[in-house]
Amino acid sequence: MGLAIADKIVAIRLSPMSFAKYKSAMSNSMTIDPTPVRKARSGRGVRGSSERQAEKGELLRKAALNSAIECLAAMPYSEVSTTLIAERANISRGGMQYYFPTRLDLLRSVVAHLHARRLEIFRKDLLAIRDHSDLIGTMIDLHWQHLNELEFKAYQELVLAARSEPQLADLLMSSYRSFLEEWHSIARELIGWDAENPAAARAGNVAHYLLEGMAYGRLGGQLRDDEIDEIKEFAKQTMRAASRDTDTAGLVNDSDR
Repeated sequence: MGLAIADKIVAIRLSPMSFAKYKSAMSNSMTIDPTPVRKARSGRGVRGSSERQAEKGELLRKAALNSAIECLAAMPYSEVSTTLIAERANISRGGMQYYFPTRLDLLRSVVAHLHARRLEIFRKDLLAIRDHSDLIGTMIDLHWQHLNELEFKAYQELVLAARSEPQLADLLMSSYRSFLEEWHSIARELIGWDAENPAAARAGNVAHYLLEGMAYGRLGGQLRDDEIDEIKEFAKQTMRAASRDTDTAGLVNDSDR
């Protein structure tokens, strides 16, 4: 009603032609173009859909990698096919092809995923035990436990297979160095073990490769449990001695000094 009165007042003051232009301008100014709103809503929908698709894709990719690890830990490398991995992960063959175009792409991702999982386990262990009265002994016991679990068994199978697959051997060699550097970084951050110190590095290598060597020996049925316990104790004493002789003496409890 108010707008109609205003129009009458304007009509009195303007010529018919000017009033017609006035009405047209007012009409256009009051028309709301829904296009920007539709575009904004459409953009939000597209982005949300893309994010959900990306999340779903990452979940499927991790499912495939976890499936590959389980297969490698349970059966010979020669029997682990892309088809088997896809079936166990409930992923289509097309999906596997999309995420891992070649077998080498799959192996590269599996090795990276294995390293990431082992580093995560190591970090969680150290966070849980760094205030333990026997840190070194507990750390070695946990490490030995993990060397007999899924992740290292899968890694063992890859290492054994690499003897006859040069590409896999190159992949394992190139990735291991960065894995070891991250391992040392975590130990330095959480418990102060400095692998840059020659004595600490030497003791760490002795303990590390003694345990890994035992894992391969146990795989072949070459070691009794009492022999394993004896070698583990030697690894602990080696690490404790290095800790006493370096700046990491805080890792050794009073009873071992």
